[in-house]
Amino acid sequence: VGPDKESLWKCTQEETIAAINAGLAKPSSFLVICGLSAWEKSGTLNGMRGHVEQGHFEIIDSRRTTNFVPSLLKQKTLNWMNLRHNLSYGNDAWRKAVGSTRGKNPTPRSVSGTIPNEDIRDSERQRLAKLSDDALKSWVATFLLGSPTLGA
Repeated sequence: VGPDKESLWKCTQEETIAAINAGLAKPSSFLVICGLSAWEKSGTLNGMRGHVEQGHFEIIDSRRTTNFVPSLLKQKTLNWMNLRHNLSYGNDAWRKAVGSTRGKNPTPRSVSGTIPNEDIRDSERQRLAKLSDDALKSWVATFLLGSPTLGA
């Protein structure tokens, strides 16, 4: 979130409508983000900072938003017909956001949040990436769409 036109801004639905009606922005200027990320504020990981330090979340340089936001803008309201496309756009955005720090094809993180040994073979790296993608697809199909068989 920042003061210049290249930054992300948080605004209400009313502010968005007013900006469009006043000709200050177009509907395509906006990205609706809805979600929840919950973590404890105290405890063994010491809140969000601990999760970042453990590798569960990544900090993305704000200057990289122009790299990955276009991929996110391709996503549509999730349904069974666009599940694969939306997941693909999300993966593309992640690769563009962190790719420069980990090379062209970033290594997927394990469940514990650690990066697997960097010396693993490309075939093993591809197997881990497919396993990770399949797990995400199954989770989204089951818990967001209520259709576990779509993840198969």
